[in-house]
Amino acid sequence: MSTICQQVIQILKDKNQGYSPILSCLEALNLKESSSQKGRVFTLFVPSLFYKDRIEKKLIHSFEKELACLLSGEPFEINIVVSKQRQKRVLSPVPQKQDDFIQQKTSLFNSSYTFESFVPGHSEENNLAFYTAKALAKTPLHSPNSPFFIYGETGLGKTHLLHSMGRKLQKTHRVCYLSAERFLYECITAIRCGQMDDFRKKYREQVDVFLVDDIQILEKGTASQEEFFHTFNVIHQKGGLIVCTCDRPPRAIKKLQTRLQTRLSGGLSAHIERPKFETRMAILQRKAQERRISVPSEVLTFIAKKPLSSIREIEGVLNKIKMSCEIQNREPCLKTVRHIFTKNFSKGIPQEIQKIIKDVAESYQITPAQLCSPQRSKHIVTARNKALCQVHESFPHLSLNDLGRIFGGRSHSTVLHALKKNKSPSLF
Repeated sequence: MSTICQQVIQILKDKNQGYSPILSCLEALNLKESSSQKGRVFTLFVPSLFYKDRIEKKLIHSFEKELACLLSGEPFEINIVVSKQRQKRVLSPVPQKQDDFIQQKTSLFNSSYTFESFVPGHSEENNLAFYTAKALAKTPLHSPNSPFFIYGETGLGKTHLLHSMGRKLQKTHRVCYLSAERFLYECITAIRCGQMDDFRKKYREQVDVFLVDDIQILEKGTASQEEFFHTFNVIHQKGGLIVCTCDRPPRAIKKLQTRLQTRLSGGLSAHIERPKFETRMAILQRKAQERRISVPSEVLTFIAKKPLSSIREIEGVLNKIKMSCEIQNREPCLKTVRHIFTKNFSKGIPQEIQKIIKDVAESYQITPAQLCSPQRSKHIVTARNKALCQVHESFPHLSLNDLGRIFGGRSHSTVLHALKKNKSPSLF
């Protein structure tokens, strides 16, 4: 894999930390570079049509954007190819040996996700999540705080804590870490291949610590909820540790079985909150130090005052500053950073989206300003949700945070709720 391929993959991983569906795609693909008469050719080798479809819908625009930025206008093209060899490896639902299973899962932990690099700030809830995770990493078994349920908006550090725990516990316990989407996918594969006994043995007999990311994805399946319920019971009854992350509290996962909701609520729950200015400053200083970027304090203050909604966005800004300054061979300064923000983070709303907002507003006899305002009257909320869904359907590459900014700075969870309530096409 070429240097630029590695850079693109790393940038996308940094931007999507905490969002396991996209991270699982990035882990599964292999990006290779070649050349043609028209310019550079980047080929994305994926393990199955399942991954090919998802990358085409949700990641291809991000790949094109980051490559265009790094190549500074140099022509290129992207192809997506299903690799049968990788498909066989990824589709195998059950490793043959327990040691193989443990090794496979431990390799998924991000080496930069440690308790030392996590910045909880002054929030009581964030400190509760942080210190509980540290305590469970020391004494995980037979804990009254199991299951430990961490919830909050995307990009705030839930996966960071999960990886920190996993890295500590893997040295002394049998740890399984995966996304709920992976659990669902392996369950479907095991049913199709007639390997349910192996699937159940893998997760119920070989696990002391069960770490599950984005548990809300289990809403999509009935059989997977049934299997997760029994897996949960087996691990819990033998005193194992169960830690789950989610974008909302258990009771708000509407399509999750009631018995699963109650079990997930039976231990300790902690809400990760958005970082305030002081915490954003501390995070910026820590991340700049980790990336060995010398950034003046006035630049950090300027970035920290911006309404960035997640730690992932903060890291994305730092990555953009680092790459831009390296390409231009200059040190980060306030003028450069202002230019980057003006160019990349303060763009006006495209005319096509403005037209959708205007048309919907007119049909409800309100103004576009009212539609994007904080007003919560039923009539305006109905119009706003309709416009949200239309923009999402017309521009599926826009992230939930992008949609939130367009519609008056709304949060990721608010946009997600609006799209689900109005039965918008699947986000992923």
